[in-house]
Amino acid sequence: MGQMRITIVSNCELSREGLKRLILSNGLSAACLSFVEAGRLPLGQDDPHHLLLVEADGEDGALAMGLRHRGRFPLSPIALLCPDFRLAFVKNGLAAGINGFLTRDMPFAALLHSLRLILTGQKILPTRCIEHLMGSDVSVLPPDWNEIADHRQLSQREVGVLHCLIEGDANKVISRRLNIAEPTVKVHIKAILRKLHVGNRTQAAVWAVSRRATG
Repeated sequence: MGQMRITIVSNCELSREGLKRLILSNGLSAACLSFVEAGRLPLGQDDPHHLLLVEADGEDGALAMGLRHRGRFPLSPIALLCPDFRLAFVKNGLAAGINGFLTRDMPFAALLHSLRLILTGQKILPTRCIEHLMGSDVSVLPPDWNEIADHRQLSQREVGVLHCLIEGDANKVISRRLNIAEPTVKVHIKAILRKLHVGNRTQAAVWAVSRRATG
């Protein structure tokens, strides 16, 4: 295996120099370039063991630079470093050949570990996207949940929200798990409370657990 090395591409000098020093201090080869300088990176740098880490303040800017390098360096893994990522953006980025999506709030130890994994051929996704994928089976519910829906005329989406309430999920978590807006979650919860004739989300969860136990 060739030597693993990382080139940080960022227009923020403080950020790219800081990342470079941290990476070097952990035994990996590292260099840093601005967006303009990166455009002059020699094509001979194309190598599966050479990771291009593109940092930007927003998804669109990061992806535009990442795709520009993907065309020039088809063999090199490319990772984006941004404040956050939307699930739809990650799906499009994966389809376009981006290998990793890293967020600025992650600890450096986790960032370094992620970079090593990407250099070994792994794909790295943001925690938020993984949480969404883990919760994406909420809409596929056991038969007794459908009985609850029939009994109280809950919609399938309301049953999914009720399932999340039993898990103790906050509205923000429910929003991510079901991929719906947080205000929409509130609307569904109000409808659930009305249909179940209960006063709050805890009572709704207790009702649902009791209904399943006796059902």
